[in-house]
Amino acid sequence: MPIDPTTFIASVATSVAASIFVEQFVKPHVERIKELQATRRELMARIVSLSLSAVVLAEELPKDMDREVRQRINDERTRQGERLRLAVQQLFDDAGRYLAVYAGVQRQFVRDYIMCMQGLMLSTRTRTRNAEIIRELSIPVATVLDPQRQRPWRVIGNLKALRKAQKIMTATHTDQREAED
Repeated sequence: MPIDPTTFIASVATSVAASIFVEQFVKPHVERIKELQATRRELMARIVSLSLSAVVLAEELPKDMDREVRQRINDERTRQGERLRLAVQQLFDDAGRYLAVYAGVQRQFVRDYIMCMQGLMLSTRTRTRNAEIIRELSIPVATVLDPQRQRPWRVIGNLKALRKAQKIMTATHTDQREAED
């Protein structure tokens, strides 16, 4: 059975048009979404990294700990303190990338979080107090920014986490003022 030339040309034209449409419109959109998701995952990984360093710094050591073990833990704390400082500095340096992937309330929240972290590092608080604040802040911040929690049925939990994080960040301002007085 011979192929009708009109049918053949129509199928070729449809294939070409579909390929051009996918390459010009769909593929760039999908790539942009992948970039946004990768940047959001990177921010979440940094938040987790900050919180892990903060946990090491904020934990109290038992009084009856062996002197050698205490020295190793203190050495590790020193390393984690420097790691925390560098991680916050990198977070602040990359703020533009992180702010670009969020909109509205979440963008403002990310900005406030990054500024709070930078403010903690520049403050006169002790390293342990800064670590306690970062540790306390990490769960509500991760809750607010977790893409798996961006579902309508999670809105109440997200709002609670948002309020808690904002309360902690606001308290860092008054906490610092009290320390200066």
